[in-house]
Amino acid sequence: MERSCGDCEHWQERGDKGLGSCHRYPPMPIEVESDCFEWFFAEVRAGDWCSEWVKKTQPSERAAKVPIAASGLSIRVGAAARRLNIYYIAGLTECTDDELLAMPNFGVVSLKEVRRCLGAFGLSLRGEG
Repeated sequence: MERSCGDCEHWQERGDKGLGSCHRYPPMPIEVESDCFEWFFAEVRAGDWCSEWVKKTQPSERAAKVPIAASGLSIRVGAAARRLNIYYIAGLTECTDDELLAMPNFGVVSLKEVRRCLGAFGLSLRGEG
């Protein structure tokens, strides 16, 4: 595998082919008017390399490492997941919407929350795929 920004975990492609931004460090403030700042990430080309390259992982690999407790999901969703012995975001992909809705205190709002979280990782509930 070639080590270049385009293959790095921190690189996010923009609409322009071959151009993107590096999210390894926080955005930098740039003064656009007097006392008015905009924040920008470093712009890089896909073929560039900064020596801080990190292997790009698939969304499911990242989701497998994110505990539900640290995901920002509500306490209600976390409690339902624990009852199902699910402790990581990726584990939610093994559930169907009917299984989740059958859990006590788990309703449509919680289901939307789970779908939104899984969607951020490019994942979905079983049967929605």
